[in-house]
Amino acid sequence: MAVRSGVALEMGRRSTVQVWSGGAHLGSGFFAAAGLVLTCAHVVWRQPDRVSLRWEGHELPGEVVVRAPAEFGGGAFYGFPDLAVIRVGTAIDHPVPWLAAPTAKVPRRLIGYGFTTATPDPGIGLEGVELWVGGRSGARYLNVTNAEIHRGMSGGPVLDPVTGQVYGVVKGSRDYATPRGGWLIRTAAVQDLFDEHPELLRTAAPPVSLLRPDPGTPLHHLLAAQHRVVDRLPYGLDDRPPPLSSVYVRQHTRRTDEDTDPAPVTDVLHRNRNVLVLGGPGSGKSTLVQHLAVDTAAWWLAAETDTDRPAPKAGPVVAVRLSAAGLARTRAPFPVAVSRAVTNDLGMHLDSAVPPAVFESPPAPGASWLYLIDGVDEVLDAAERSRLLAVLHDRLAEFATEARFLITSRVLPDGELDALADGVATGAADRYGEYLLDPFDRSGLAAFARHWFTWRAPERAPELSAGFLAEVRRARLFSLVQVPLLATIAAIVYERDPAASLPADRTSLYRETVQALLYTRRVRLGTRDELRRALGPFGPAAESFADWLFDHTEACLEHLAHGWLTRAQAPTIEGAVAWVWAATEVPAGVPLAGLLRELLLGSGLLVAQRDGLAFSHQSFAEYLAAGHTARHFDPSVWLADIGALGPSSGDLFGLARWVEMGNDPVPLLRRLLGGRAGTADDQPGQRRDSRARRIAAGLLDVVDARGGSTVGAWDAVGNFCAVLRDGIRLPDDDRRELLELVRRNLRRIRRLDDELSLSRLRDVLRVLLVRGDGAWCLAAVMRDPRTSEITRIEAARTLVQHRDSEPARELLRDLAYRRRAGEGRLWAMRTLAAVGTERDRRYAVFRLGQIVAGADSGATWMRAAVLLAELEPPVIEDPGVAVRAGPGAPEPAAAPRALEVAVLSRVTEPSRELHERVEALDLFGALVPHPADEPDPRSPLIDLSRRTQPDHAAARLVALRAASAIAQVHHTAPADARRALLALAGDATYTVLERIYAARLLASVGVERLAAELLLRLAYDARLPGVQRVEALWHLGRFWPQQATDRLVGWVTDDGADPALRADALAMLTSMDGDAAGAAAATLAGDATVRWGFRAGAARLLADPAVAQPRAARILRALDERIGTQRRHRDEGTR
Repeated sequence: MAVRSGVALEMGRRSTVQVWSGGAHLGSGFFAAAGLVLTCAHVVWRQPDRVSLRWEGHELPGEVVVRAPAEFGGGAFYGFPDLAVIRVGTAIDHPVPWLAAPTAKVPRRLIGYGFTTATPDPGIGLEGVELWVGGRSGARYLNVTNAEIHRGMSGGPVLDPVTGQVYGVVKGSRDYATPRGGWLIRTAAVQDLFDEHPELLRTAAPPVSLLRPDPGTPLHHLLAAQHRVVDRLPYGLDDRPPPLSSVYVRQHTRRTDEDTDPAPVTDVLHRNRNVLVLGGPGSGKSTLVQHLAVDTAAWWLAAETDTDRPAPKAGPVVAVRLSAAGLARTRAPFPVAVSRAVTNDLGMHLDSAVPPAVFESPPAPGASWLYLIDGVDEVLDAAERSRLLAVLHDRLAEFATEARFLITSRVLPDGELDALADGVATGAADRYGEYLLDPFDRSGLAAFARHWFTWRAPERAPELSAGFLAEVRRARLFSLVQVPLLATIAAIVYERDPAASLPADRTSLYRETVQALLYTRRVRLGTRDELRRALGPFGPAAESFADWLFDHTEACLEHLAHGWLTRAQAPTIEGAVAWVWAATEVPAGVPLAGLLRELLLGSGLLVAQRDGLAFSHQSFAEYLAAGHTARHFDPSVWLADIGALGPSSGDLFGLARWVEMGNDPVPLLRRLLGGRAGTADDQPGQRRDSRARRIAAGLLDVVDARGGSTVGAWDAVGNFCAVLRDGIRLPDDDRRELLELVRRNLRRIRRLDDELSLSRLRDVLRVLLVRGDGAWCLAAVMRDPRTSEITRIEAARTLVQHRDSEPARELLRDLAYRRRAGEGRLWAMRTLAAVGTERDRRYAVFRLGQIVAGADSGATWMRAAVLLAELEPPVIEDPGVAVRAGPGAPEPAAAPRALEVAVLSRVTEPSRELHERVEALDLFGALVPHPADEPDPRSPLIDLSRRTQPDHAAARLVALRAASAIAQVHHTAPADARRALLALAGDATYTVLERIYAARLLASVGVERLAAELLLRLAYDARLPGVQRVEALWHLGRFWPQQATDRLVGWVTDDGADPALRADALAMLTSMDGDAAGAAAATLAGDATVRWGFRAGAARLLADPAVAQPRAARILRALDERIGTQRRHRDEGTR
């Protein structure tokens, strides 16, 4: 999440804490991670491990868990790095500043914070000083000047005032009496400390045993009432609504700012302290809120033995549902506002109002309040909504509170909801997250049908569930009933008459439901007669009025809904009475207000609340208000509205109900797609010759569309498909003309370089095919060379997925392999791997792997790697198999983990520059997950991926990271791992020592066989000096001692070996295995074929077993050289 620099600086300042012990102020520190305070080791030197931390009015227990180094040392200052870590003993919400990257350039100007007595205020206060970086001090500190670093500031953070990032830790001052500056510890040392102690970041927060509330307490009353009220569907659609807990199907969410896998909201609440959940109308937001409230209430109300869960699924929280509209109407302090909103929501299910004091403290020790603010979009007054969002923003930005928030809303115009996130940042990504609520997938819809019909008709549940899903498929309704509310409506409509066809559009589903609620439900069948009997005493005119009132119930509701949605006028009985008086003559004496209250509330479309009435669901209000819109429909105004903000649910209802009145939508849709503007003979509601329209469309098609606006094309196609998805049926005579206009707009879309655009395109193509009968249109799109290749590929993909089209597969093969490489070649391969035949898949994966391993262009191979990573499970053929030019190649032999193997091949290719290998390693770490049940080869001590500068010093790091990658691949593709190891062993880019370190890493993570092979390759490399060869065996001896000893003995006793190698081997053997060295030395000393200088040296070693390894090597070499020189001189003299 992006963070403003001023906010980040404030978070850094607020993260500073005081360190105390025994009533004495020791120094400063700051929150460096969740539940961890970083300070200087000298601050807690000679102090007990148990210390106290003071922060923003809180006194927190702390325990010193790391001191680096453990002792002061022999110098005048505490030894490097002079850092200590204190674990906070209780869970508390606190800020965490951003730590600058260890390799980042340090700014010239910094600001340091710490607590000291040197402030104008009495006691100890927070002091900020401006520091100037002067350069290095010694080998590892930074020298700062310009200001006085006061006593007590040691351990405080030093930040960049521009970005708010932490660049160091205050170590101390040169002179605490003068402004001579002092020293900083750089963040590289901080990162190294956490690398050396990874357990600090893995350790969970202190466990808390949650205490359930006692019966009779206000909290128990609140939870019991909430459990009863919210375990109901959030809309009254039927006389026998099932409990929510019986039919609920868990939905998933996905982050709006990241391409992440979907996750249930309970997981999201473990990742994020505060959450905004966005969704369209009827998408399940209110149901989600109610489910969370029911689930948490059930846990807190259960007996200790009724559940084995140590906390609710959402975590240690007490969830409280609050209506955003109810909260916005209250201008009291927050606890009072919550009390009023909860009391209003639960109403008579409470014995007494919930006192505000309940919300002024945590609900239980170790637990937090989770306020579920539902329906921010239902606060229709813009000023009230803005005020509510400002209040919620301030609450989200607070620290050290026991309040968390889950907020739901539709997407609001003009980025209104961005106000929630503005300034809410701590340096950690888990404080606030925005998520989209996913609709039902096919398995989710099947689960809903199973749950619904099991509760409604258990004896016929399998039959009804299967029939319902079959009817959804026949009517092509899946894109509609993915929305939970529409799935519920469709299930109710189907259940009434399983033999009848389901309506094919959203408006018809709502119409049937509203008609049933108002007129045909069993409880409503006698309403007309009851009205007539009640008004009978007032005369015949009153009985006629009863008929009119019953027949115009929907019109009255339309009036109330229109007033609410357009003027933010809440529905009231008084408003209904005024509408009736304006619409007809009311007989004298009729108790109109009471009659209307019973009539309107009995419909189930309005519900009573303590402070008035409300629609049971906003979507029903939108459907009803659309009746008024349709009667006053203006196509130009409608087009302007959706052109500005996109089609809303109400806009689509208004269009559909206008079409139901007999109006022709084609001229309006033509204008929507950018076709001809309406003429005198082509006005809404009228028809003109379809042949003339087709001729005009044909003429328009010859216009070069490449000059058009991509944004305008997106809007046109997206808005048109929203109309199609909603169920507007295209007249047969006009369908081809309109879809041709769609095709022309698709041709204008040139940029598809993000997941959002791609997802949008797929949705558009699917709607065109399924809801618009547009198979021929997609076929034309995929064959059109003027359309972008990505669009063509996605059109082919849609046809393969939904129509199993072999021509579409053939086009994908053509784009992937046979034509000149274009922008979509890689995407065509990836698409074939996803939707092609098994043969297509295997070959496409192989070709992508080839590109990853061998392409010279960084952008090309990285793109191929990302596409390959998206395929599950990846496969690859043996690279030794010959490759043909197309899909006619022989069936490849599958092997696992294509991406790992391909990237690893790039990492260990000796001909590549070091920076290219670093790029490959970075991508390997980002795309290849580590198996949870296997040792992580990226040990914290060597996980140096953040240091990726391709300089000389980085070669060792690259070798270690390459070994780490080899270790990981070894678990799934041992042959490929060995191939990469052999390349690493012979790679002269790395020194012998760097390759030895790589072998040590392999051994440390359990891949000893590969480590041994690498070391043996080095040991038997005759091009290397003997001392390096025997050193390789010494490292082998650390985990395979016998094999190393045997090889050293073999060299020592091999009379054909190089004398220097034999000397080095004997010296190394002496340090590793005294007995083996003695036996080898005895053999050497007694071997008459060996130079007598070596024999003398071996005898010397036998006589002096205390001779150290380096000295032994020098003795043997010196004897050999001296004796050899004397022999040469003697021979020359003889001649």
